[in-house]
Amino acid sequence: RDGTYPRLFALGQSLRAGLAAVLKDEGVTAQVQGDGPLAALVFTGRAVVDYRTAFEPDRARDRAFLLGLFRRGIFLNPMSTKLYLSLAHTDDDIQRFLDVARATLREDCR
Repeated sequence: RDGTYPRLFALGQSLRAGLAAVLKDEGVTAQVQGDGPLAALVFTGRAVVDYRTAFEPDRARDRAFLLGLFRRGIFLNPMSTKLYLSLAHTDDDIQRFLDVARATLREDCR
């Protein structure tokens, strides 16, 4: 349908920009990656530019983040911090995720 891809891409951009802002506000070093309706959070201060650098992040912080999200009602694939958006997601869903991510980073990932 008309508008499908622009909507998906807008949701993804909103999520990535919001997550980057939350990380900055909370003073957490991480990279937000993705394109279109995809996003990933990588807990590293280095730029992720290839396969090797994608697997050098702080695994303990990854786990703490995933478990903190889960305790707050958001389940991600436990093998990564990748986020996949669909047309079922709304702007309110994005904001809820960002609020939960902020609480998780503040309380569980220091």
